[in-house]
Amino acid sequence: MKKYAILIVAAVLAGRALAHHPHDVTTIVRPSPDYARDRTVYVAIQGTFDILLRSADGGTTWQPTHEGMSGRLVHDLAFSPDFANDRTLYVGTDRAGVDISTDGGDHWSHTAINRAQARSIALSPNFAEDDLLFAGTNKGLYRSEDGGTTVEVVLEYPDWPIINALRFSNIFSSDGTILAAADSAGLLISTDAGLTWEERLTGFEPITVRDLAMAPNFHQDPTIILATKESGIIATHDGGTTWERYHLDTLPIDPNVTAVTMSPDYANDREALATTAGRGMFRTRDGGNTWLPVDLPYIPYTAQTNEHFRGVSFSPDYENDGEFFVAMFEGLRIYRPYAPEPWFAPRLLHTRLGRRVQISPAFEQDSTIVATGYGFEVLFSSNAGRTWEIRNQGSSSISNYALALSPDFANNGRIMSGTGWGVEISTDRGLSWNLRYFNEGSQFGRIDINSLGATKAIQFSPEWDQDSTIFAGNWWTIQKSVDGGIMWEKSLDLRKRCYDLAISPNYAQDRTVFGIVPSGILRTTDAGASWHDYGEGLVPAGLRFIELSPDFAQDSFAVVGYTATGLDRSFDGGANWESQQNRMPDPNLNNLVISGSSVGDLTIAVATHGAGVTISTDAGTSWESRWQDGLEGGFVECMAISPNFAFDGTMIAGCYGGFYMTWDGGDTWTRTTSVERYDDRREDTALWSPTPEVPLLGNSIRHVELWKRGNGFDWYAEVGAQYAEGIATIGCVPESGVRFEFDGTGVDWIGARTPSSGSAVWRLDGSPPDTLDLYSPVEEWNIPVLSLDGLYDGHHVLKIGVVGEGDRHNWDQQVIIDAFDVHYGEGARSRARGLWGQR
Repeated sequence: MKKYAILIVAAVLAGRALAHHPHDVTTIVRPSPDYARDRTVYVAIQGTFDILLRSADGGTTWQPTHEGMSGRLVHDLAFSPDFANDRTLYVGTDRAGVDISTDGGDHWSHTAINRAQARSIALSPNFAEDDLLFAGTNKGLYRSEDGGTTVEVVLEYPDWPIINALRFSNIFSSDGTILAAADSAGLLISTDAGLTWEERLTGFEPITVRDLAMAPNFHQDPTIILATKESGIIATHDGGTTWERYHLDTLPIDPNVTAVTMSPDYANDREALATTAGRGMFRTRDGGNTWLPVDLPYIPYTAQTNEHFRGVSFSPDYENDGEFFVAMFEGLRIYRPYAPEPWFAPRLLHTRLGRRVQISPAFEQDSTIVATGYGFEVLFSSNAGRTWEIRNQGSSSISNYALALSPDFANNGRIMSGTGWGVEISTDRGLSWNLRYFNEGSQFGRIDINSLGATKAIQFSPEWDQDSTIFAGNWWTIQKSVDGGIMWEKSLDLRKRCYDLAISPNYAQDRTVFGIVPSGILRTTDAGASWHDYGEGLVPAGLRFIELSPDFAQDSFAVVGYTATGLDRSFDGGANWESQQNRMPDPNLNNLVISGSSVGDLTIAVATHGAGVTISTDAGTSWESRWQDGLEGGFVECMAISPNFAFDGTMIAGCYGGFYMTWDGGDTWTRTTSVERYDDRREDTALWSPTPEVPLLGNSIRHVELWKRGNGFDWYAEVGAQYAEGIATIGCVPESGVRFEFDGTGVDWIGARTPSSGSAVWRLDGSPPDTLDLYSPVEEWNIPVLSLDGLYDGHHVLKIGVVGEGDRHNWDQQVIIDAFDVHYGEGARSRARGLWGQR
């Protein structure tokens, strides 16, 4: 009998969930006003990558479009009414205010609205004549009469609330009417072109209006529909004199409504769409009086957010094409009613974006580069990036957040990658991998749930061959291992994210490590026993990266990078910092690396959001772009630079479409690997991976998911020698469960019967449910609690639910899922072992 181990990697959410697949977290979607002709759509991606994408084929394929953009995360986008001719559009960004493009998004420049979080933008219907623009920010409501060249604040925060959405009347030139959705004041209205404002919503205070829709023929039909956080849908049909709350279908409570929009042909079809945070999407076809749910396709919801639906937009040509677009945490969905499959989920980022890359410390001798991407395998090159091979045997992660090579990599072949659980370790140059958890002090203790979360930073001690020390930073803690990553202990319980770590090259003597956290820089000088705030002159907002000079013990040189404000440098070991923001072509940084031996010959290279790779050869005093114009829109997510850059000119950059190499200091770049060729395989294998000892099986195990009832962790993992595969998934909340899909002729549920076990309900392929009593007065581990054999050779679905009632002898309710064995072929079996969590 063959045995194969396959991980259940699951994310949980009420109703249903999918094991974690890389998310294309889409915050807004905007089709061009000329969509019927140009088929252009823009979407903003948030989270792992903050990026603006553009499609010129109705959403089938996408490319980044943010060269020169001053901000990263886009909150809103507004088109010029004459976009078909002037190609002008504006974006509101998270920290850098409002940017403008006059070529459809190819290039961007700043407006006078800067250093602000711009949540909403609106342009006058007569923009070609009046150049009137409004922007709602965290500093107030800005008004400009020259397209953003000069501005005035007409509603200053905090005297007035933040504006979430803005809409102009269709006859604005004659009635001067503008509506504003406010954070806490409900609805504001101006009838003098935005000079003065008044509240126009009573009886619902306090209320947050997240979005609003205004009838396209407002002068004839004064209908306004509001999407509110507390009270669902509220609408008026008389311009705001009277208001009424509308329930969405039969939902027992008014949900948190995130967005609302009206059909371009609303005057005739009376149609509008609304998205809710977690209860789906609803449609009205009678002007808002009744709302019914939209029949959505299966969507892999995740427990990482409570807001799954972020926005919705009709096609401007909806009367003819019937299309609309839905922005979700789980990606973009496009409805095309005339297609064979009406719902389309385009790939936005998926497996194409290069995420982390490291060059071997002995690159001059071994020419080795290791890289990972957003949802694809570990890639390995031993000829300076000219050719690549996949090395992921035993890796259970489909998304790597950090990557580090041992200082003695040439001899020990040790690589570590950061995952959503902890770290994965390879000791054979990536040929095989093993997952190591951040645990609670013993190898078979329960996993420390409070230490879970994406591992963002890994640093080996420079004296690794002597002390076996590694530091790792994740969402909640800084962890330390002194045995090469086998066991971990908390060096610091942050309760906030650790973005980056830097370890002193002289660590053996000074015991110094730096950490980047939301409050600034932390430093330890006692090998992690204690940490303290450090550094004068820093602004914590957007601080993400830190690098030390290789000769830090002598020159005390360090640099830190920001997501939106460039780079700071220090010549005294980080005690004091000076900004270099104004000297950089693009201050929006994604990555930061240093090459060289001392300040005199240091090369600092940064990966930017819109200007490609930029380098400095004089410790950050002056900067030069080293990127071919237009290549990948200037977006570089990660990069690495050769330790001998001054001599070999080698750099590698991870971009939207893969990895690019230069061997001449950046004068020319070559696309060395496109990971698109791995897409199909990863789509099939994203939820499982083999153990290091055996080859990948193939097709017997199709899909595993957990679901939960509430907002808490209804499933948890427990490590123990009593389990068949050393770890099991335990459910304990009524109505939570697991769905297991497989191809074969039978299945065994490997579980346990204990005094703490309750009852489970199960059903196979839609058969009537049956109840299974798992209680036993004595412990029985690693046993088949349910065996189903003699099934037809094909696809099957087994569902198991937690009943929540124990045996009459015991009222505990645990349901333990140790593993599943799938029967197929002549006595062959596949094994899936239980593992709670997210990847």
